[in-house]
Amino acid sequence: MKKFFLFFLLALLTVSMGAQRAKVALVLGGGGAKGAAEVGVIKVLEKEGIPVDMVVGTSIGSICGALYAVGYTGEQMDSLFRCQDWGYLFSDREDKDDHSIISFKNNVPHVFGRPLWKNKNTNKDKSKALDDMSGFGFVKGRNIMTFFEQVIPNPDSVASFDSLQRPFRAVAYDVRSKQEVHIDHGSIPLAMRASMSIPLFFTPVEIDGMKLIDGGIVNNLPVDVARDMGADFVIAIDLSVKGADLKREESFWDKVRLKFDISDRPKYEQNRPNADLYLNPPLEGYSVESFSKKQIAEMIEIGEQYARKNLKQIKKFAKQVRKAKK
Repeated sequence: MKKFFLFFLLALLTVSMGAQRAKVALVLGGGGAKGAAEVGVIKVLEKEGIPVDMVVGTSIGSICGALYAVGYTGEQMDSLFRCQDWGYLFSDREDKDDHSIISFKNNVPHVFGRPLWKNKNTNKDKSKALDDMSGFGFVKGRNIMTFFEQVIPNPDSVASFDSLQRPFRAVAYDVRSKQEVHIDHGSIPLAMRASMSIPLFFTPVEIDGMKLIDGGIVNNLPVDVARDMGADFVIAIDLSVKGADLKREESFWDKVRLKFDISDRPKYEQNRPNADLYLNPPLEGYSVESFSKKQIAEMIEIGEQYARKNLKQIKKFAKQVRKAKK
């Protein structure tokens, strides 16, 4: 009788292990303020009961991703994004006066209205600015770091980001080794700050002897990172915008990538079709600097409406996940 009981327990355990659900990763692309749309999409994914077992983020995607990884719900992230003075957070000012963050005039990026190079002798000034890029930035990020430390529970060093509610990776780029970096341990706020260190705007972040800047310059839709983490299915939210508004931003980012002799296009072209559920909210008319409260609210709504319009695709994905067994 005892042998039969043990055999029965072993059989149940085997069936239970065999029925384990496949792992789903959420990949959040970079795109500055447009990351607000990711929050709207996440809200719909949650309402539809889509499981997310791990999260990977680049740039603004690392902010949304870290919040989601430590346990924030889509609704909580919605409230958090809507009530922030992002212009203040993305500065080192002590006051909270409203100022524009990044703008593009005549194809020249401006930070708080100040040009990074002049139109006269453009190539010379541009070259000097790009040469200084690896150590230069207008903003040290004091305010945004304080914010991250306030919203991340227990923000001190974490031995492994795999121990979070959802395992997490933040993508950055090391200007010393010229290598893509997937931050998987240490301070979560510092990982967020490193992944969103836009060259010339934010100063680089020092972690483990590396000098890290925005991961978007090398891998802006890191589906491959999620696969490396063991994801069976990947949901990717891409903030890329096709059209004229994108061209002026790309002209700057292309020069940044040229400085470091890298290109994100080959990896992007590989990663995009490698996602099982690819979502690309329509964000024409918005840009990386669209951080006004009105624009943030609009983009959250756009993300939510877009996801609702694609419920058929989302439900089909959910069915595929349920059917798949490890």
